[in-house]
Amino acid sequence: MSKKKRSALYHKAATLDEKFKEHLDLVWTLGKKNQQNILSELPSYLLSITDSEEAEAREQIIASLDGDPQDVIKAFHVLEALAKLWNPRNDTVDATLEDIQILHVLPEDEQIKNEAIAFLKEFYTILENDSDRRLRKSASAEILPYLVSCTTSIDFRLVLKDKFNWRTDSIEEYEPDIVGQIPIILVRIKLDEGEPKVFQCEAEELAMLIRKFQATLKELSQSTDNQSFKAEL
Repeated sequence: MSKKKRSALYHKAATLDEKFKEHLDLVWTLGKKNQQNILSELPSYLLSITDSEEAEAREQIIASLDGDPQDVIKAFHVLEALAKLWNPRNDTVDATLEDIQILHVLPEDEQIKNEAIAFLKEFYTILENDSDRRLRKSASAEILPYLVSCTTSIDFRLVLKDKFNWRTDSIEEYEPDIVGQIPIILVRIKLDEGEPKVFQCEAEELAMLIRKFQATLKELSQSTDNQSFKAEL
């Protein structure tokens, strides 16, 4: 007889925070309207690419929910934890629901318990439907560090004809001769491991990077092996 496959949630149960059940109970107090808002916005949240996009999607969902702000935040955070525990390679909706009941984290009241199971079934169905995309994402992140986010800002710097020399110049006599200012683009790249990478460039270098990325996008769009990318374009 083959051994029954358990969900990632079952295997990670021992690592769950002691407040996990307490916060999960808050989900059942949100009401059907709030629960449906979460389910309708969940696919967009899952598609978040960068940390900032994920934070924005999270804030949008939380803002759409009625009730005590702290309870709403705790309830959504526990659902985030459940989503991150989902293993797109092996988990199934039925197995995960069965394990949740084995772990005794659902309400004891039979009616509320049935409503909770119905909600979780929809919740995990959305995750299951997203599994193929997550598997492709996981495969693309193998071997080398993977891009998580990229942020930019602009720094305007003064151009001085003669810079102050603290060793030889007198501050009382120093008169800055400003001949102009130049914009410098600051780029911060965050990878899934290691410290963020930061560099600076001028508009010409930024335009060069953009053109190269645009060329790469065109090359990808022409690839016969990248039909999923074509669909996204």
